[in-house]
Amino acid sequence: MNELTINLGKQIRELRKLKGLTIAKLASKLQLSTSLISQLERGNINPSITLLKSISDAFVVPIQELLKDKDSRDSFIPHIITEKERKIITFEGGVYASLLNHYLNWDYEFVLNKYPPGSCTGKQKYIHEGEECGYVLEGEIIVEINNESYHLKAGDSIVFNSDIPHRTVNKTKKNARAVWINSKPWAFSTKYQRFKYDVNRKEKKND
Repeated sequence: MNELTINLGKQIRELRKLKGLTIAKLASKLQLSTSLISQLERGNINPSITLLKSISDAFVVPIQELLKDKDSRDSFIPHIITEKERKIITFEGGVYASLLNHYLNWDYEFVLNKYPPGSCTGKQKYIHEGEECGYVLEGEIIVEINNESYHLKAGDSIVFNSDIPHRTVNKTKKNARAVWINSKPWAFSTKYQRFKYDVNRKEKKND
């Protein structure tokens, strides 16, 4: 094993999980054995260019995406995420959050929040690291920060420190949507157990 094949294996594993594929499903797509895929992800095999092209086609990404240093911002290649590919979590109060950036290990979270009527991000206010900013696309929401409430309508934005107790509520009878950015990854972190995380979760049509 060398550093190149190890990093390549990590890239393949990360992209496979991002696409919601199991090792078995990827192996089936490529008509390879699950054992070979496992060895690739562990960095035990130095794949041919032909195999790398097949893998990149299966992930629908440029082959350079597999070869880049995952921690290098200079080597970032633009990537389109379709609505079906988005990872979704549901807050305990019924708010849907869709991840809009495709790397879970980046320095921020770019999220589309959908607030069904009467939903909230939790019964209790919460805190986490970093700062956050939100922009309301449609509807109305109330952001509760400490003992203050901030009423936001479509076109309004808000910025605040995330270490202040806060939560967001939709008290109307209409849906609301907002784009949100957390300067520190938080909501989609697998360490955070207050939310149900499911890559394949579908939102209810009436939400």
